Amino acid sequence: MEVSDFIIHPDYEEPFSYFDVGLLKLPQKITFTDFILPVCLPTKAGNDLDEHAGHLVTLTGWGGRSRLDLNAGGDLKRTQFGIFSQRCVHMY
Repeated sequence: MEVSDFIIHPDYEEPFSYFDVGLLKLPQKITFTDFILPVCLPTKAGNDLDEHAGHLVTLTGWGGRSRLDLNAGGDLKRTQFGIFSQRCVHMY
């Protein structure tokens, strides 16, 4: 499916990785399947920073594994990792 619009975060600034997120607007609705699912994003910053700690999530993207990875290619990559607690354990 072709993309009808690319929406880049207004605070994104190269070459930094801050705000390196964007949206793709599609020209039609998508039919969800076991393999095509919506991304679950929080609707607002929560007070309970550990609400999702310990959950396993999947990260996907076309980028390189590091800033030095010049051969990222066009293949979608995928990895899974656990969410760590966001609470401070020690105060410095």
